[in-house]
Amino acid sequence: WSPHSKPRHAGHAGAASAPPEVTRGAMRAMASRPAAQQQPQPQALARARARALLQSRCRRSAPRGAAPLDTRRTLSRSAAQRVYDRAGQTVDDSGSSYGRNAVAALRAALAHAVADERVRHVLEVGSGSGKLAAQLLGDELAPACQRYTCVDLSSVQASNARTRLRGDTRAVVVETDGSQAAAFAAAQEGGPLDLVVSTYMLDLLSDSDVRAFFAEARTSLRPGGVLALAGLSPPPEEAGVARRIAAAVWALIHSLTPHVVGGCRAQALAPYAEGAGFEVLERAVVCGEGEDFLGLLCSEVLVARRPPAGE
Repeated sequence: WSPHSKPRHAGHAGAASAPPEVTRGAMRAMASRPAAQQQPQPQALARARARALLQSRCRRSAPRGAAPLDTRRTLSRSAAQRVYDRAGQTVDDSGSSYGRNAVAALRAALAHAVADERVRHVLEVGSGSGKLAAQLLGDELAPACQRYTCVDLSSVQASNARTRLRGDTRAVVVETDGSQAAAFAAAQEGGPLDLVVSTYMLDLLSDSDVRAFFAEARTSLRPGGVLALAGLSPPPEEAGVARRIAAAVWALIHSLTPHVVGGCRAQALAPYAEGAGFEVLERAVVCGEGEDFLGLLCSEVLVARRPPAGE
């Protein structure tokens, strides 16, 4: 299953813990650096992002225990495909008011998690237009990545990704039927995975498909392999009344007409990860910013790993 990104009116939710301001200062500080300082070597830039994230105290321990059954309605695969085929070029989670901070925080946490690893084989499930793939291949994963497989259910989004990644021989874009088995099978040619990435996709899935995703990731990753996720999250209480109201309105719309919000609903990712046997390395709730309604939404950022052999 894969539609990674949402139309501009879509977003996500996960478990709550960190205040909404937790990442803003770090991100603004990075954005305000002089141009000469904004273009260091890729590895140095990745480490700088990781330091900014950790110094912002964004790291949080994950809730313990398996995720409870989620019985909320979800879009069928064919309905989700139609939504994201229609969305076309408007899909841009990492550039949106709800997702900009969260994706930046995910990249920082990911850089920290793989700083001492050689990440050669990567799968992104729900890759959308390929924007995140292009960013990671050009920065955090540039030194060692040999194969980056992008998987998406939407033929339009897969086509967008092929166009964006054209010329990068490491990138392979595959359109699948939306099942988790098909998504992970698409990357089997490269052998065991070093990294699985998915942003703003799991909140589209039924509970059984979410559990299937984590089971497939656990099987496909090598021991010590990393899982990096982001998706909309319920806001923490300290986020304020406006964010809590926005989350409630979003949940109501999803319950009545899920396609209007891209099929996405709030969910806690960490319990699913731990229930599947992953070790959570980093977890944070990062809130959006901006003047529009979507800037009031919050996202969970989660980096976990399959325990190394012997642990």
